[in-house]
Amino acid sequence: NGPNFGFTYYQTVSRLVGSLAMGLGLVIFHTVVTKWRFRKAFWMMTIVRIVASCVDLLIIERVNIKMGVPDKAAFVLGDAMILNLASMLDIMPGILMLSRLTSPSVATSSYAVLQSFMNFGQNASLALGVWLIEVLGIKTGSDGSGECDFRNLTYLVLVAHIILPAMCIPLTFLLIPDMPIMPPSSGGGGDGDESGGSPQPPQPPAAAVVSGSMEPII
Repeated sequence: NGPNFGFTYYQTVSRLVGSLAMGLGLVIFHTVVTKWRFRKAFWMMTIVRIVASCVDLLIIERVNIKMGVPDKAAFVLGDAMILNLASMLDIMPGILMLSRLTSPSVATSSYAVLQSFMNFGQNASLALGVWLIEVLGIKTGSDGSGECDFRNLTYLVLVAHIILPAMCIPLTFLLIPDMPIMPPSSGGGGDGDESGGSPQPPQPPAAAVVSGSMEPII
């Protein structure tokens, strides 16, 4: 008694809505999130992703049908829209933080090392997800047998999309630097930045910039 989405719907409507949501995420990031600090951006986006996963739980448990919400509408509002929007708002602060943490003298090498750690974390999360699928006995029929078993899908979403991301929120205050996403010199200010609207010192001449040290360009 699942949603039984058609392949055309999944590949066209949901992908189109997801692309529009990612574009909206870019607009929200540049107009709103850039005024925050990195810590606030990470834990706020984690909460938004958890909320989007709760919509998936409603579909799995068929609660949306009891509420009179069709499966297609619930899927678009949850996984296709909110989750894609939150993913874009989540990845942009991470990329900017990597660029801020790189050393100007070895920017290419340091950025590559930091990006490799990010890629390792993403691949490790995928491997953990595959392991959880096998442990919970979820079968999608992709092995050629055609047998499907989604009885434990609720527990999978609960653990992988809600509990584990929620456990990362306290780590945000330990591992993420508490600095504004946009430095004061860029005019972005930043949430809680004491320099706020104070006038900025005059910029050094071009020759001094070339010969001296520079902050990483965002």
